[in-house]
Amino acid sequence: FCIGALKTLMKQRSAGAFLEPVDPIAYNIPDYFEIVKNPMDLGTIMKKLRNGEYGTILEFSEDIQLMFDNCYLYNNAGDPVCCEAKKLEEVFRKCMKKAPASAVNLNIVSPEPFVSTTPKERSASISSVPETMSETEFKHCETVMKEMKKHKYHDYSWPFVQPVDAEAWGAIDYHDVVKEPMDMSTIEKKLYEHQYHNEDEFRSDFTLMFKNCFAYNPPDHLVHKNGKKFEE
Repeated sequence: FCIGALKTLMKQRSAGAFLEPVDPIAYNIPDYFEIVKNPMDLGTIMKKLRNGEYGTILEFSEDIQLMFDNCYLYNNAGDPVCCEAKKLEEVFRKCMKKAPASAVNLNIVSPEPFVSTTPKERSASISSVPETMSETEFKHCETVMKEMKKHKYHDYSWPFVQPVDAEAWGAIDYHDVVKEPMDMSTIEKKLYEHQYHNEDEFRSDFTLMFKNCFAYNPPDHLVHKNGKKFEE
């Protein structure tokens, strides 16, 4: 049950910010660990699950809830990441309704392989890249992804880190204009789930991300200008 529930959460568009541990440097939040004393993320939960560290479904669900609580504790209620957390938490609660009422011991023994979301395990997973993308292509795409996420670009990369939350940003007509939304967390997720068959597909999603930005925001808008700088 837990493996299935966790996979369901990790596949959600709203899961981007929760797939791996929060990097205070990358997100320019130096006080994060002063406020959040027990960090938690979906990648860490998957690792603990695979290592048999949860004895009951309750222990598993407590870590999921801790992840959401940390988000609400550190961020303001109206922040986009909190809106995404609310969506993901709703999915989680629906999953928990399907949990076997009598389940106490998870009895997890070598669950089916799953692509890790931690940087260290990602490197180890390269050998599982499908034949349609060579190891060289995968490594190059991974290098590009890491470069685009660097803190030095934060001043103009921030609008592209997570999916656009039209409601949170007051862009009610966003999905009328942008038919195929794209952002860096989605690109990264697709990369590590091996959804790209070649580098061209990977590159096309970045092109789509910038194209969407320019299509929706006028040239004099800050986000449009940020997009131009980031595209360079």
